Formats: sequence, structure tokens, C-alpha cells
Amino acid sequence: MSEEKLKIGLPGQGIIKYYVYSFLELLSPTVKIVPYNDYIQLSSYNLVKNYKEAFEIISQRINKIKDRYEPLIPLSGNDDKIITKVKNELGVSETADVGEMFQEYVRKLENKQYSISDLNNSLYPFAIGDYSLPSIFNIEFYGYTRGAYFDGRHEIEYSATLHMLMILLAGYINARCLRFRMGKENITVLVFPPSSSEIKGFLAQETKERRIPLRSLNRR
Repeated sequence: MSEEKLKIGLPGQGIIKYYVYSFLELLSPTVKIVPYNDYIQLSSYNLVKNYKEAFEIISQRINKIKDRYEPLIPLSGNDDKIITKVKNELGVSETADVGEMFQEYVRKLENKQYSISDLNNSLYPFAIGDYSLPSIFNIEFYGYTRGAYFDGRHEIEYSATLHMLMILLAGYINARCLRFRMGKENITVLVFPPSSSEIKGFLAQETKERRIPLRSLNRR
């Protein structure tokens, strides 16, 4: 069996790339991760299986934390429409929760409905899809056009494919480690790998297990 390769595109600017890094942290240590300017290249034998196992970890993690964090992924009214579109493409009910959405994605990978070619064609370059990004991935751009040196006509608007959106959502769930209340506001804390070269092992194992217990997953 020959080694497979997969390119995952990165946006030109913004913190969105850190959600990709967070997802990559879920991959098996056997997967080689090489960063380039506008993409990350993965390589391993049976790469789709490794990719699927990363989403299996997220599915199991959702089951552990869904009662702790409500909602698991904060969504605006427009964001709900994006997630409904994802559910329709995956073939799950519009009333399905995020956990069921990820489970169906894993099932499709398990049943080989997505090949390595499908993934490569969908994940690079970054902004090639017809899904708008939920607001949690665009928060830094909300006031962007009203900042100094901008005249209000400058816009940054990324789009994504189904596969890229699933990676970003998985990266968000993996990075989420704490929520606390400050006054009337709920504050969510996300922990990201600091750079593309430090995806593996950037937190001590004990720290990760305190963040979201992983012992029962037998993954590290």
C-alpha cells in the first residue's frame, strides 16, 4: 500500500487556521504533518481511516460534554441556516443535534462514501465551497471594516466546503476547554496549538485529560 497525501488549505489571514490546527491535534501520531504557506500536508498509509478516527474522537467527546456546554456550538439565526444545510447534505434530520451530525459524517467515511480524492478536491485551496462560515469563525472581522485605515467597503468573507466546515467545527469542539460567567455574559475559553509546527504535544497529557477526559478513548 502506498502512502496517501492530503492537503488542507489555510486562509490567508485570521484565526480560522487555528481551528484547523486544533483538528489536526486529533490525528494519530503516525500521520505526518508538514506545514506550507497556504496549506497543511498530511501523509500516512490509509489516511482516510486516520481522518475518520479523528472525527470518532470528536463524536465521543461530544457525548461527554454536551450536557456541560449548552449550546455546544453557539449559533446565530443565520448560523442555524448553515448547519441545517450541512444536515441536509449529510442526510440527517433538521432536528438532529450536532452529535448526530458528526456521527453521520463518521458513518459516511466508514462506508467509504468519501475518498481521498474527494477530500483533496474539497480541502484545498481553502475558500472553494458554497457554505458561509458560522459567526464563531468570523468574530475578528465583525468590526474590521470600521477600524482605523479602513473606509467601510473592505470586506473579508470566507466560504468553505462541507469537509472544511466539519474540520473547523471539530477544531472548535476540540479547543473548547472552559466556560464561565462574567456579569451577564458567558465567556468561552478555547486552547489552540500555538503554531502549525507545534500541533502535536503542545499540552501535557495530564492537562488535556483534566480539560476533557480522554482515558476511555484509548487514543494517546
